[in-house]
Amino acid sequence: MEEYPELEHCINKEYEADIAEWLGYMYAYLMISGVSSDFMKKIDWKRLYDMYDTLHKQSCDYVKAYILMEKIVKDS
Repeated sequence: MEEYPELEHCINKEYEADIAEWLGYMYAYLMISGVSSDFMKKIDWKRLYDMYDTLHKQSCDYVKAYILMEKIVKDS
């Protein structure tokens, strides 16, 4: 929520917390798996937030590959 305060309007706070937890987990996984900090800054986290329903049941490896393959980055 600190990164995207515009998402504050979401009604279901419990669901929002689940998404935030998943994004935090993915962030940690990407850092541990050696994704460069420069690339981490380019990832479009808002877009991943919006894709939660689709991606949260996939493996971390799948999501990492998806980010890299689909170029889920800002201004792309």
